[in-house]
Formats: sequence, structure tokens, C-alpha cells
Amino acid sequence: ERPKTCPPFNRPASVESDSTSAAAAKDGTMGFRQGMSVLTVGDGDLTYSLAVARIILSQQPTTGRTSSSRLVATSYESKESLLRVYPNIQDTMDELVSLGATICYYVDATRLVETLPESVIQRKQQTKKFHRIVWNFPCSAVSSGQDGQNDAMEFNKQLVRDFVRRAANDLLHRGDGEIHMLHKTKPPFNQWKIETVALEGLYGGIDSNLSNSDDNSNENGKKITQRRLEYKGRVVFDRCLMPPYVPRKALDKKSFTAHDACHYIFGWASGVGTGRGDGDNYCQYASTIHESSQESNSGGSSGGGSSSTSGRVDMGILPVTKDMVLNIRRKHLLSSKAVAMANATPSKGNTGSKYDPGDHLYDRRKKRAKK
Repeated sequence: ERPKTCPPFNRPASVESDSTSAAAAKDGTMGFRQGMSVLTVGDGDLTYSLAVARIILSQQPTTGRTSSSRLVATSYESKESLLRVYPNIQDTMDELVSLGATICYYVDATRLVETLPESVIQRKQQTKKFHRIVWNFPCSAVSSGQDGQNDAMEFNKQLVRDFVRRAANDLLHRGDGEIHMLHKTKPPFNQWKIETVALEGLYGGIDSNLSNSDDNSNENGKKITQRRLEYKGRVVFDRCLMPPYVPRKALDKKSFTAHDACHYIFGWASGVGTGRGDGDNYCQYASTIHESSQESNSGGSSGGGSSSTSGRVDMGILPVTKDMVLNIRRKHLLSSKAVAMANATPSKGNTGSKYDPGDHLYDRRKKRAKK
């Protein structure tokens, strides 16, 4: 079913408190965990950022200590533009702020360090890193509203290359950082080949051809092992997991269907941290996609690493495979056909030309007609 017709979207409004309803998105949903630093990029009406905030910020334990969780939600537009286009965005902004998130405007996905406020990315003269950097439905906006079409494909592919290059080089946590991009899988969007294009822009400090054991020094001159970024796999998008997220076009309050979309996950080739003392090179959180599933999902080796590292939680998210997609589509078609046949009534004089007399639904309707 399309997302808006699924049962979870037709439930009556909850009468529970906001804190209770916000807790519906559990810690660990889509790889977001408490204690993480998360950066969302180009988030239309900021509802995806709110969904993430409810996961990593709203369920903090009352220990009296300052939480390490951090969310920076960004938009390419101005605050005034967002308020003018999206009717309910002020409520979203208010809740984000109340949860402790930071909202930034005029942020360019291809120039993150240059356009993010210095207070957000700097600490003691060192760049703050993010465990997750997310850009949903990356593309340029055009006046006709038909963003992401073939005539703008090459430009959009370059946007993705530039975004991943700058995000990985400048802001992605060296231990367990991941880049997530939500993208449609039907034509023309599947022609982007985003799993390949995203890595084509990596060069300089982090090159896609670097081996997994290249030695480098961090900002303090300490020797670290640098790992290359790779495509980990994709996970089917389910809006039910991320309330109150609604996919919307840039500067357009209308939503769009995304039932064919998947989260494309990119992370470091090695899945094992080097120890708590190594700062940004330490792995604390499990990969969004289970390490043992990456080979079948991406068509190659995951680059090594154990998913049972001490201190890391096994998420066990099932990745997308071609057979899975085909089986789901087949079951949806069979289910739709059965429902259509059950609801249909043969026209007068039609004795079976449109229905199979051997079909159990047809036999049931025939018996009812005789009564």
C-alpha cells in the first residue's frame, strides 16, 4: 500500500502526552542512537530532523549529567522563507528547540564548513564531527517543480559528489560515522546510480582509492589509521518509523509519495574502532546495516571488521536485496488483485468471461446470488 493508506497513518490522534507519543520512535531506529551527533541537510519543513530529535534527544536518562547527544538541523533557505511556505513549521521549530536541537539556515550541502555557523562545528580549535550526516532526496529545485528529472541529472549527480566529498573530508566522525541519503529507486532516479556516484567525488584528504590501512596523523599529530568510505547498502524507507516526517519539495508545502525510496548508507570500510583513547577514530555505535549482510547487499566485501566488537550494539537491520523487492511487489500485486475481485460484482449476463469459475471468490459470490 502507499504510505498514506497504510494503517499506521490512519490511526486516531493520540490523547497521550507529547513525551509519550514522541517515545514511539525507539532508540536505535534507522541507526540513530542516544549519544550521537547528527547533522541533517536540506530538510524541507524540518520534520525529519524532528523525528531524529525525538529518538536521540527526547529520551535522555535523568542522571543529572549533560547529554552528549547533539542534533544540528539545517535548511538551504532562510527562516522567513520556511515560515512563509510551510504552515505548521513554527510548531516543528519550537519542539526542536525545546528538545535541545540547533537549527541553522542558509546552509549549502556542498559547502558545509563554509556555511555552518562556527559555533556549531568548532570546539577548542578543532572541528566537531558527526556520527550521522543525512541528506534526504538530494537534488536541485527548479521552478516547474519537476526536480530530479533527466535534464538535470548530471547537475544533481555532481551535487551528490560534492556533498559526500565535503561531508566525509570535513565533518564525518572517523570512527563510526555514516552518510545517509534517502532516494527514490524508480526511473529516472535509479539512473543516478547514487551508490556509485556518491563515491566518485572523494579525493585529497580521503580518496576512494586509499587502502584500508593508510597511516595518517590527526590534528594533534597522533598517528591514526585512515579508512576509505564505501557503500554499505540500502534500507527500505518506512515513514511509520520516523514520525512526523513528511517528504516535501523545496519551498513547496505539497508532499510527494516516496513508497519506492530507500536509505543509501555510506560508511568507513573498517567496522572496528581502535580504542576509546583515539577520539574521533573510536567506534562506539553499531553500523546501521549489519556487517555480515553487507556483502550480499552491496555486491562485494564490506572491507572487513567484526560486528561483535565490545561496546557496540548489534542493530540487525535487514538490508534490501533484489529478490526481496521482487517478492514484496509480487505479494502486493496478488493482494490487490484479490481485494479487487472480492469487491467486484459481475455484470448481468456475464457468466464467467471476466472471472475464473474455479476461483474461490467467484464461487462464493455465485452461492450468495443463488440465495
